[in-house]
Amino acid sequence: MAASGVPEDGGSGGSPLHEIVAITRSFPSLADRARGRVRQFVHSHPQGRVVTFLDELEGLEPEGAGVRPIVGWRSVLDADVFDDLWRQSYRLTDDLFARVAQNGEMAELKQLFRPYYHAVADRMLHGLVLERLLEDTKVPVLAFVSGPRGAFQRLGRNIGTLEGWKDHLVRAGQRTWFLGDGVLRHVRRRFGANPNMAGPTGAVADAGGSKPSVSGSPGPGGRHFLIAVQEGVAAINSPSAFAVAREMVKNGDVPVLLTHNRTIRQQAEDAGIAVLFPLDVGPGIVRWRWWRFFRRCHLQLDVLAGAHAQNVQAASGLAPSICLAALRREVPLWCALHASGWNMLERYHLEEGAFAAGLLINEGTPASGQALAFLEQKGVAACGYWPALLGNRPDCDHFPAPLHLVYGEQLAGHMRDLGMDASSIRCVGSVNYDRSVGRDPKRDRATVRREILPEWSGTRPLVVVASEALARPFEELGPVFAELAGLDVEIVLKLHPADSRERFAAYLDQRGLAARVRLVERCDLDALLHCADLLICVLSNIIVNAAILGTPTLVCDFSNKRKPMDFTAHGLCLGCFEAALLPDRIAGMLPGGKYRETAVDMLRSGLKAFNSPCDGNSARRVSRILSELAGDGGSFRSTHS
Repeated sequence: MAASGVPEDGGSGGSPLHEIVAITRSFPSLADRARGRVRQFVHSHPQGRVVTFLDELEGLEPEGAGVRPIVGWRSVLDADVFDDLWRQSYRLTDDLFARVAQNGEMAELKQLFRPYYHAVADRMLHGLVLERLLEDTKVPVLAFVSGPRGAFQRLGRNIGTLEGWKDHLVRAGQRTWFLGDGVLRHVRRRFGANPNMAGPTGAVADAGGSKPSVSGSPGPGGRHFLIAVQEGVAAINSPSAFAVAREMVKNGDVPVLLTHNRTIRQQAEDAGIAVLFPLDVGPGIVRWRWWRFFRRCHLQLDVLAGAHAQNVQAASGLAPSICLAALRREVPLWCALHASGWNMLERYHLEEGAFAAGLLINEGTPASGQALAFLEQKGVAACGYWPALLGNRPDCDHFPAPLHLVYGEQLAGHMRDLGMDASSIRCVGSVNYDRSVGRDPKRDRATVRREILPEWSGTRPLVVVASEALARPFEELGPVFAELAGLDVEIVLKLHPADSRERFAAYLDQRGLAARVRLVERCDLDALLHCADLLICVLSNIIVNAAILGTPTLVCDFSNKRKPMDFTAHGLCLGCFEAALLPDRIAGMLPGGKYRETAVDMLRSGLKAFNSPCDGNSARRVSRILSELAGDGGSFRSTHS
């Protein structure tokens, strides 16, 4: 059997119908080896599909006639089908977590899994998508998947890999270096060998028992507050963490960051803020308590996998099986991070200063999950803070904190619709959007002309089109650029941090638009939006920043991409949902157009949903609420009054 009861012989000379290539980790020659495997597959199966679950292979173009680029797993299915599978992945994850929670003999696994709710759901989704791809017995599929070969054994015997023994040796060396570097950093901090790692400007707590120094000087009765923060490509969480930390320092309190991001750690060290970094593992993780924890987690995961295997038929239930097998690979790393982080938190809490309260930015990250579990065990109050948009998506319904600080009424309403207690939700605005409040238009215009558009005279209308890391961006961008190219306007394409410059540059070049559209990656985004006469996109965070700056947005969506976050439905923007209407909508939104006045009026009324209050004081409000929590001894009554 090749997969889900699919016969190995797909009618192509006895060759297996589907091929699965399991890759444990990326390595330098991965792209070249993947190209070779694709050429072999396409030679045997000219009509086959090549799909990757590894982002680094997406869009890779193997050489050879008729060889198409490798397609990313997010775009291989119809949007509605993908959304259904996505929601199903969270239902299966909820069921998995419920089974662990209800089994009193899986206490360790419950504790380990808790911070990784979204990570487990992601692995479940990979399994569901792969299972759906392999259902078609007529279209051969070559799939590059992430994980050890054993994780996919239920798919049949046709499981290969691109990794050789040299790659495994290199990876072993990298892990040894990683662990050795962590221990060396621990020794240097413990004995003061590195002056940059001690004192008030480089406070770092370690996992092995050395005493962390504390940044700043606590004022009279100064308290210690834990801030858990983790970051992605868009860097939307760390600005809030540092803004709130600065407010705490002003009050004579001591902020302490818990993070898994090296960039955030370095920023904290540079700012003189105490930081706990679990990836700096120390000797403390080899204590017997953690070896026992690690052993019990593995045994409990085996029991869970065995129970699942007994409850499913031979040709069904592949996704949970793949997920559970893949989690075996994650358990060692998760256990190490758990032990390292817990050691750091315990030592700081006992020796430097007991945490008075905790802030989780945002609630769903692994760092926040570990911080919340620790604070709950110590009886310390905690609250979650959401500085960036959440919408109608399966991964936007997880709120484990007891108190929730949200950016505006849109998220508050979403939480209430989920049945959450309204008294546990407080609108405080967002630090991410506060940066756009009160900016100087003359200074921003000078910045744009100096750094972004030196050839812009300032007389032609400026239109900013934003990409958004969407699976099929050109469904909207193609018609938009075609219409804008015929107008007397300046056009800027602002790329999302996760989008490929090469991909969009090639698109513009192929359509003769390279000289017409200025492609911008990183810039002073607020200055650009402030100078723009119009922003065009689908569902980006920057719509809110533009609204604060007085720049209206035209939401262009021809394939229902705005379903997770419909700014038009919340009264912040006007929309265009048919390409044929673009000439009327774009012309009407530009200065002097028939829709312009209405669009500008909507900005003032619609902002309450996304940044409320919109006064630039979000960090101060969050800091004040944390002070209330600390003074209330863990009760939330005073914060709800």
